[in-house]
Amino acid sequence: MPECCHFGIIKGYHVTLTDSNNSSVTITKNFTDLEARFVNLKKFNVYQISVNAFTSKGPGPKISTSVSTDQDGMFLSFHPI
Repeated sequence: MPECCHFGIIKGYHVTLTDSNNSSVTITKNFTDLEARFVNLKKFNVYQISVNAFTSKGPGPKISTSVSTDQDGMFLSFHPI
């Protein structure tokens, strides 16, 4: 998001990972780094990932995409920009 549109200093990110095959499995974490790590994911599985930054004024707009795991299925990283 352009600097002009920030409503304060970014304090961190809400990252939500949902198993696309079983929508009842959702993991939400808050991160202050530009890297979110999830472990013990299923092999060759598709997940929906959503990210939004938050400031002292509250959360910003959410972005979402689908991601898939490889044959290891144990690690997935997403780097918000």
